[in-house]
Order: sequence, then C-alpha cells, then structure tokens
Amino acid sequence: MNKGIHTVLLSSLLLLSGCGEDNVIQDSPGPKGLDFNLVLIDNVSEPEAGGLRMIDLTFSDKNGNSMKMRAGSGYRHLEAGWYTVTADADDRLEAEIRLSLGDESVEVSGGSVFVRKNNYEYTISLELETAEGKINAMADRKRLYFESEVY
Repeated sequence: MNKGIHTVLLSSLLLLSGCGEDNVIQDSPGPKGLDFNLVLIDNVSEPEAGGLRMIDLTFSDKNGNSMKMRAGSGYRHLEAGWYTVTADADDRLEAEIRLSLGDESVEVSGGSVFVRKNNYEYTISLELETAEGKINAMADRKRLYFESEVY
C-alpha cells in the first residue's frame, strides 16, 4: 500500500475511536482482578434432609486479600458448573461470598462462580458484582481434598 492510503486509514481509525461516550473507560479504585494462590477447606457439612451439603472455603492471595465462600452441593465436594452468587446460599449451585481487600470488607451484591474439576485439581473462576464495579477472581488448578484422610 502507498503512504496516502495508510494515512487515510489511520485517520479514520482515530476518528472512530474518539467518537461516542461508549469508548470512555471509567476508572474506579481497587483491584479489577484477584489471583488466589491458596484455597483452604474450612468445613463440609453433613447432608440436610434433601441431601444438600454446605461447603466453606477460604481463598487468599499474597497481597493480604481474602474471600470466604459458602457453597451448596449435593456431594462432599464442589460440583463442576456454574454457581449463582446470592446473599444466603441455601440450594445446590448457590454461593455466598464475603470479600476482604486487605483490612477492608467489600460487599458483594451478585455474580457467578464457575467450577471446573479434574481429579483433585480445581479451577474456580469468579465474577463478582460490587458497588465499585465488577471484580474477577481466579484460583487456577488448586488441589483440594474434600474426602481424603490425612495419615
């Protein structure tokens, strides 16, 4: 291509990228993503009458951020699939989340949790809705032993 065509194309792209308010990115305080390097099982309850168990996990990262997750499952382990974030998890594939960024508590109003399981390795991906915006969190290929005994 010749130099004139490159100039016209670049000018058109610059003009298009500057149009409209949809392209404006709002900058909000706090992290947009968390990478949890440690996941601990706090408790796996005995099944209720309908077979529902509640599983309590604590997620932590190297920056002092932590998250507590309480999730409903029909098994002694997290089920693979999508969990809905609710204020009070009381059914299968529902999770309640308490998030702390450093020493500050952040209210989570909704979102979803995706769980993928391969043997004892879990990948847990979270999209959390807060008053400050969405926060994505990940615990990638963490070994969790729900039913193992320690010898």
